[in-house]
Order: sequence, then structure tokens, then C-alpha cells
Amino acid sequence: PTGNISYIVEGTTAYGCRAKDTVSLNVIQRFNMQVSGPDTICVGGSAQLLASGAASYQWTPASSLNQADIANPVATPTATTRYRVVGYDANQCFTDTGYVTITVGNIPQVNIGPDMNVTAGTVLTLSPVVQNGPIVQWSWTPPSGLSCSDCQNPVLTVSQPTSYILTVQNTYGCFGSDTLVVNSFCKSSQVFVPNAFTPDGDGLNDILMVRGTGIR
Repeated sequence: PTGNISYIVEGTTAYGCRAKDTVSLNVIQRFNMQVSGPDTICVGGSAQLLASGAASYQWTPASSLNQADIANPVATPTATTRYRVVGYDANQCFTDTGYVTITVGNIPQVNIGPDMNVTAGTVLTLSPVVQNGPIVQWSWTPPSGLSCSDCQNPVLTVSQPTSYILTVQNTYGCFGSDTLVVNSFCKSSQVFVPNAFTPDGDGLNDILMVRGTGIR
């Protein structure tokens, strides 16, 4: 039979006496198991796997799973891993197999360089060295003094002591950061203060103004 059915049998003796009995057959059907899609994590992270449609499950490899015989184990692989799950029906008649790949990305290593002590007004280009890319997002904070805050190599105009933090994100969604401390100082030759001015409204030397690079 292709589905559940009850068969009835009737017996008749030579004297015309009759009796009946019934036998029911429960036909187990094949099933289709569903599994979660692929996922990406960073080293040290975890992802939850999910299978449905079967009565019991067995996942492999089991070494990086918190439990291998449930529908939704938590995977913590140290490298990209393809997990295989076999589902069984309650009567152990049929099985179905699914696969889930968890891609593991490395955390970016960022090095902006050593801290700096430079004179105010210095203009320099920041050139960080980053490993474990490719990098898809750059973020510099604070943005003050920088030509851009979302690029790889901003131009820095030094005006005051500042700690800059660069945070990057790679294609795996993993973040890394580094901090650069820029200490600024002034030379006496950088500042000019006039010893006289003429506030007579003629438009020449009407204002006593301190002059110098990087002065606010």
C-alpha cells in the first residue's frame, strides 16, 4: 500500500458460518529535511545550526558542537567547516542528509605605527598596516584634523594632542582596531605676536592678532 490502510478478512465455513477480522497497516512515508543556510563567524565566535523535518538527528563532525544529536546544536569551529546532518524518522525506516558550511574569518590585525611627538602644524599621511583582510570598512575617530574618517590613508594636520583610533572590518564581518597617540608641541618660531597695532579703522593693522601655524 502507498498509505495507511485497514484490510478486512472474512472467513466462511462449509456450514455457512462467517467471521471477520481486521489488520491495519501504518505506512511510513519518506520525508524531506530542511537545514539552515551557510553562515560566517569570526575566530572564537559561534553559530547555531538548525535542522527540521525529522524525528532525530546526528551531526558530524561533532568535536566543535555542543551536542551532536539535537536539531539545533551550537557550532564553535576554529576553521571553516562543512557540517553533515543525517535525519531519521521515528521508525528508522528512512533517512535524509543535509549540509551546512560555517566559514571562519580571522580578526584583522591593525598597526597604525608608533606614537608621535611632532610640532603643531605638521602635515603627514597615516599609513596603517592591516593583516587578515580584505578590508571593506575603515573608521577613524575622532575625525578632527583628518582629511577623511572613512578612508585608508587620511592626511593628518596636527594641531593639538589627540589619540586616534582606527577600526576596520573585513569581508567576514570581523573587527580589529589600533590606537595612535599624537602629541603636539610648539616652537617659539611658530608663533608671532606683533608688538604694536593701529586701531584707527583704516583697514591696516587694526586688530592685534597672534599668528602661527595650527593656532585656533
